[in-house]
Amino acid sequence: MKRVACLVAIVLLFTLIPAFAADITQPGDPVVGVPNDSDWPDAETPPMAIDDNGNTKFLHFKGASAPPTGIRVTPTHNDKVVVGLSFTTANDHDDRDPVAWELRGSNDSINGSYTTIASGRIVDFEQATGWPRYTKNTTPIVFENTTVYQHYEILITEVRDPGVANSMQIAEIELLDGTPSVDVGGPYLLRSPLDTIQFDPTVTDIDSGPEDFTYLWTQTSGPGTVDFGGTETMPNATAVFPSDKGYYELELLVTDEMGNDANDVLQVRVWDPATEDAMVAYYTFNEGQGTIINDSTDYNEDGLLGARPEGSEPNFAPGWIPGDAPNNYALEFSNLGYVEVVPDPNSPSPNLSEDVQWSISIAGWFNANDWDGNRRILQKGASDNQFRLLAEDDQFVFHLSGVGRLEGPLPVAGQWHHAAATYDGWMMRLYLDGAEVASLEASGLIDSTQDALFIGTKHKDVTVVGDYFMGLMDDLRIYNYALDEDEILGLVALGENAPPLVSVVDPEDLVLSVQNYIDMDATAFDVNGDAITYKWTSSDPDHVTFEPSDNVEDVRAVFAQAGTYTLRLSVADYMYGLDDSIFAEVQVAVTNPTCEDVIAAGLGMFGDKDEDCDVDLVDFAAFAANWLLCNDPLNPNCINPFQEE
Repeated sequence: MKRVACLVAIVLLFTLIPAFAADITQPGDPVVGVPNDSDWPDAETPPMAIDDNGNTKFLHFKGASAPPTGIRVTPTHNDKVVVGLSFTTANDHDDRDPVAWELRGSNDSINGSYTTIASGRIVDFEQATGWPRYTKNTTPIVFENTTVYQHYEILITEVRDPGVANSMQIAEIELLDGTPSVDVGGPYLLRSPLDTIQFDPTVTDIDSGPEDFTYLWTQTSGPGTVDFGGTETMPNATAVFPSDKGYYELELLVTDEMGNDANDVLQVRVWDPATEDAMVAYYTFNEGQGTIINDSTDYNEDGLLGARPEGSEPNFAPGWIPGDAPNNYALEFSNLGYVEVVPDPNSPSPNLSEDVQWSISIAGWFNANDWDGNRRILQKGASDNQFRLLAEDDQFVFHLSGVGRLEGPLPVAGQWHHAAATYDGWMMRLYLDGAEVASLEASGLIDSTQDALFIGTKHKDVTVVGDYFMGLMDDLRIYNYALDEDEILGLVALGENAPPLVSVVDPEDLVLSVQNYIDMDATAFDVNGDAITYKWTSSDPDHVTFEPSDNVEDVRAVFAQAGTYTLRLSVADYMYGLDDSIFAEVQVAVTNPTCEDVIAAGLGMFGDKDEDCDVDLVDFAAFAANWLLCNDPLNPNCINPFQEE
């Protein structure tokens, strides 16, 4: 058994989503729909298109069947010339995304009359693969315009798939002027001992290039002094933060060659793990009876068993944590049951709000009957607007509103598995049975709500059976920081058993010139210390052999001929019932050598004068020409017959 650990020094560098210029609209500007017939859901109205909130959207049911649809708006900042647009996709159904637009302006009233300014396509949204959800277009939408208008009409003239879509939807529309736009990102979390951030802001101006800008970074607040080290006039400034924990505010001021300026403010929190890391909720489910689920932390966020009127409350069942004996219980969810966590007003962080905005970990043991529908392990935010861990679209989903959505493989149903989801302010990660299975670069604050935390469902008014977890849960924990791999493996080790983990390093492709083998590098690990057996197999067993045998961890794979091979290492501990399904595999391309490969390896043929890997009449002619010059081998002045003339 081999386990590899490494310590990595981290350099923090941020590349942000482009912005094109300043948006002249703002939340609260007068907005009406086009057509203004209220053919939209009550919570997805026209003003949602300019509310600066990518989690909301405007949806018009006529957008697919009877376009165009859109909005009319009277911007507060209507003294600017609009020369660009941006669009942000909504939460679901990419078939409803707009792919064509028309912009019109009026100086009469919001009701017109209107003059066409420009029209075009949203090329990002009409690619073969749907554009990511909650994401702005990155290909600039710009056009020529010199006229200032008081009112604007933005029409969506086509959606991505009108044959499938039942509507048009858009999360955000921006009307962009020609002043600089700056986005420094954030907010960001800096955990001690890390103390340095190098910034990479996005600064754009439709009518200016990067060389035309001047930059100035300043600190506007904080418990200590931030040191820019002389880089404060550079866009990619480096900031070194003191050890004083707390909140720091930095500002970047950007000025273009015309004297127009823009700024953006960045918040950084310096976090002291020694005093701020905490487990903020811990449900052992070891009560064994009653209707109260105790929170074993000082946060005292206890839960109450509940169920839909037509369902039944969860029951206590034998648990999976031997160390909890004699009170080793799990909670079994079988029929529209759930746990509703009741906020304690005296808690250090009532209702798990502010304390899990910057970072979070969710960890627990689960034995699902199935993953049909959108089975919720837990969720806070009735409108999917805080945090949740669930099955959705046949994926295991970790979603943090305001940060991102991470998808990974679902654990096998009918077996106990440990799952952990973490966010450290920079990366979201998913772990199954201690192994990282998915990750995503992400930043920002997790949205906060006053909605209750629910275990086993979305909220108590859900009527969809598929939104309720079915199966067993044990040892459910929430932390206000991101657990590391060793901490997660420690939680896995608390369980009665867990499947072994296996990985294989992806090797370089092989050219059959100097050698015909690859030394494989594999790692297998069992957190419970159970003995592991190994079995190497190939997609073409007739032409691959494993030395010294196919039942050791690290082998030499020997190839008899060129081809593309899939090599698989299966492992088993014969303790968990998954003995045929725990494996890692890699693909290797094995090719015959080219003449250049042979020459480079020093394996060229004697007499191959022209290095074409063939001794032929051309080579003999060169040999003969030199031989005629001198053929006395005892004469030191005689030319080598194999030497070029």
